[in-house]
Amino acid sequence: MRYIATLIICLLTAFPAVAQDMAKPSAAKRFLVMLEAPEKPTGINIMHNRVLRVTNPEGQAIADAKIGVDGGMPAHGHGLPTSPQVTQYLGDGRYLIEGLRFNMSGKWQLKFSIDAAGQRDTAIIDFVLR
Repeated sequence: MRYIATLIICLLTAFPAVAQDMAKPSAAKRFLVMLEAPEKPTGINIMHNRVLRVTNPEGQAIADAKIGVDGGMPAHGHGLPTSPQVTQYLGDGRYLIEGLRFNMSGKWQLKFSIDAAGQRDTAIIDFVLR
């Protein structure tokens, strides 16, 4: 089962333009995070919202987490052009992130700091905006 989950995560993160969702385990593997695919394609300089789903490694939803959002373009050495925030818990481990905007095409990262159930961890999701 763990092999299948790892394979799915690898496929989702390797082909973000094709994948419906992007998922990744956190750095210390305390959480699994999934950035749900947007309803509309994400464009350059368009403000938008995304939904982040957080579960434990067994797939059980994590409620009441405190989540920080950061990111940027590592190859360019700059952060995000906005200050996105988690504004609402939607249930089933899903958190609304508002205020995202990407100002150019290329490889981006979203970094999440997660504090839940007495545990802290970070997760980074890489993707390419075309």
